[in-house]
Amino acid sequence: MQSEQIKEKVMKVIDLCFEINGGPEVKRNREITGSLPTAFFDYSGHVANFYVKVFPNGWSSYGTSIRTEVNLSDTRAEADLDELIKTLTKIKEDAKARQLEASKNK
Repeated sequence: MQSEQIKEKVMKVIDLCFEINGGPEVKRNREITGSLPTAFFDYSGHVANFYVKVFPNGWSSYGTSIRTEVNLSDTRAEADLDELIKTLTKIKEDAKARQLEASKNK
């Protein structure tokens, strides 16, 4: 895969992490957002690896998370990125549906 394509997919992953978290302007205190998912992105440039960790029910030190590691120099990088984008998109859509349902019940 071309370097530019990898960069575009990584930027999509970062964008999805922001969207899952509500964007940089949203305060993510559990008291405010309840059990909405929280996403973390960590890049290790010296080895071309990045990690995404999502807590589907909101962050907590004892919470269950979904953790994905992608090595950008690996031959599976494209497939791994595509799968990660699909997973994060579903988490984002599920969170929006939960928010909509919660707003209807208020």
